[in-house]
Amino acid sequence: VADTLTSLLAGFVIFSILGNLAFELGVPVKDVVDSGPGLAFVSYPSALAKFDFLPQLFSVLFFLMLVTLGLGSATGLTSGIIAVVCDLNPKWNKTVVTGIICIAGFGIGLVYVTPWGSGYSGFGGISFGGGFIILCSGLVVEVLAVSWIYGLKRFTSDIKFMLNVSVGYLR
Repeated sequence: VADTLTSLLAGFVIFSILGNLAFELGVPVKDVVDSGPGLAFVSYPSALAKFDFLPQLFSVLFFLMLVTLGLGSATGLTSGIIAVVCDLNPKWNKTVVTGIICIAGFGIGLVYVTPWGSGYSGFGGISFGGGFIILCSGLVVEVLAVSWIYGLKRFTSDIKFMLNVSVGYLR
């Protein structure tokens, strides 16, 4: 419920800001700004700069919110990977595994700060590249993790046990 309400609030905020900018510029809303980082780093700062009361405070709060959302997403993704690796190898030191995974993620993330990285992530010329490639890679990794690590036979028997429906492998 909280996630839905947060999404609705964010939608109202986004479109009210875009509507105001479109009105001031005299252009349609679709021509104000493209989706992606332009929305967060162009539209919001321009709207926050127009505040009468402490625009600096709200600007700092906005960017702290972006950092918090980014760290929360990174923590969730990283903890999922750490859990899989540590469950697969229970004798390994969890602190060392966490350090290695974080360093590997940092190394992969360095691609995005290169000139080529902006095109890869969808910030530049290729509008779908980064998100699509990351989505497909994640899906392949997830399917491999479920079928190879957990076991396809165990997975299908769990589905039969929980839903009482026979799927593929056990028929």
